[in-house]
Amino acid sequence: IPVSGEGAIGHGFFAFNGTVHSVDRKKAQLLGDYSRSAPLSPTYLNQNVAAAVAATRKLGVMSEMIIKALHTYGALPARCEYLGSGEGISFVDNTRASTRLAAIKSLQDHSDVYWISGSKLEADLLPSSVRKTYILAPSSPRARKTPLAKALTAACRDAGKLRNANPDLNPVIMFAPCLS
Repeated sequence: IPVSGEGAIGHGFFAFNGTVHSVDRKKAQLLGDYSRSAPLSPTYLNQNVAAAVAATRKLGVMSEMIIKALHTYGALPARCEYLGSGEGISFVDNTRASTRLAAIKSLQDHSDVYWISGSKLEADLLPSSVRKTYILAPSSPRARKTPLAKALTAACRDAGKLRNANPDLNPVIMFAPCLS
């Protein structure tokens, strides 16, 4: 069953902007709205939602029950998990983002990100939302390793400077060290 988390497709299921649709003969039908489910709000989860809906519809589960179930979804620990905020800075734990694509998708869901990473991402892959990256692991044998406490302190300082200069912005410090 074809699924998409990025927009309408010719046949199958797609989820976008908090709604999920089925498409048959290029005609889309709204199945429901899951936008009130905060753990499902990151756009990187759209494809997961579309796949879950496709599988459960194939099993004969009614759309209304599926949407109700989506509203009960709890976020996975350490997968874009919101830890809290202080002084206008949000903290997000994304240690379960173990691939480049997972990290990129989650970074794209936030603005003004200060990213504590396990390795360097090529500049052409780095989302524009990332203001600065703090590398924990050395990228070469001669590179110095940055301890977590030092990286977190630097990220807090830099995000605080941005917040002080622009009180309307809400910078995010994201911890996603496992990038392969």
